[in-house]
Amino acid sequence: MNADDVVFTFQRIFDRNNPWHNVNGSNFPYFDSLQFADNVKSVRKLDNHTVEFRLAQPDASFLWHLATHYASVMSAEYARKLEKEDRQEQLDRQPVGHRSVSVVGIPRRAIYSPTTS
Repeated sequence: MNADDVVFTFQRIFDRNNPWHNVNGSNFPYFDSLQFADNVKSVRKLDNHTVEFRLAQPDASFLWHLATHYASVMSAEYARKLEKEDRQEQLDRQPVGHRSVSVVGIPRRAIYSPTTS
């Protein structure tokens, strides 16, 4: 598992235009019930093991939600393999992934600012 897998997983959940979002009916009840995607502005890879989530506003529960079993990280490589074989529906039925993400640290000056950058 690496940053590509984390980005793949969460873009699939949050981005309704992502081609993987609608596989198997776009059913993400946990995140949908929280309207979680509405607060996530972007998910991007910084390096092989670091991902940045940009939020529209502060959310004290954000990291807690990422640590639940609902936030299992899926393998992007496995998804590409399934796509080549035209078996995308297997991503949810026979998943390859990792249970949850780890928070290694939060930058010391990670201050919320409502300005756009």
